[in-house]
Amino acid sequence: MGADAPESAEETFTSQIIRVQPSLQRLVADDIYLGAIYDMEYHRILETEPGKQLAQKTILGSEGGVISGLGLYAIWDSRDNIFSASSGKNSLLEWRCYGGLFGSDFDFSHFLLDARQFLPVSTSSVFAIQMYLSMHTGRPPSQYLSRIGGDKRLRGYYEGRYIDMQLWEAQCEYLFPFWWRFGMVAFVSAGQVAPEPGKFQLHGIKSAIGAGLRFKYDEKERIFIRLDAGVAEGQVNFYLTINEAF
Repeated sequence: MGADAPESAEETFTSQIIRVQPSLQRLVADDIYLGAIYDMEYHRILETEPGKQLAQKTILGSEGGVISGLGLYAIWDSRDNIFSASSGKNSLLEWRCYGGLFGSDFDFSHFLLDARQFLPVSTSSVFAIQMYLSMHTGRPPSQYLSRIGGDKRLRGYYEGRYIDMQLWEAQCEYLFPFWWRFGMVAFVSAGQVAPEPGKFQLHGIKSAIGAGLRFKYDEKERIFIRLDAGVAEGQVNFYLTINEAF
């Protein structure tokens, strides 16, 4: 936890999760959607490392529990393709509230902004950028804290390498054709976690760079299989999945 968390702070645990997330949205104007979402998760911690923080119950959420809340969101989506956009915007603004009113064991709120822009460079190459904010108030359990890493943002860090109450991230990537159905991608990203919005500092910024290979297995729908290699803090992580990172 925190932007300065050392590798030695890593803990291994096993959990069981049941998740329900029904949502409802409506098109209210050209490319504009408004919606509501109910979010419920049941967490049960099955196994922890003896003597560490989860085992000592010093971390909020280390005993599991119910996380339940209601949210509202707005989406602006003008992409030309939902799987692999070459032009347009895709932005999400969302606020969720969790608490005893909804049967939750934890009281907190979560604000999320995910803004993406896709700029065609040529008929077959695209420059894409993303800005991502995840902010909390109240006392969220560790399972719901903002986290750096994964196969979509700050590739190169494993998901949850750094977690805290607040997070900002930015990334950009350039996709260009290579041969036949194959394409290549270069990307760079940066981000940071902090306990409060006013405590983001330059020395806490994390960065990653990488490259990837794309194979278009569905030309009509523009669906890709992607293989990315991300480099962060001297380590390389590989990601093999379907569809673009953002």
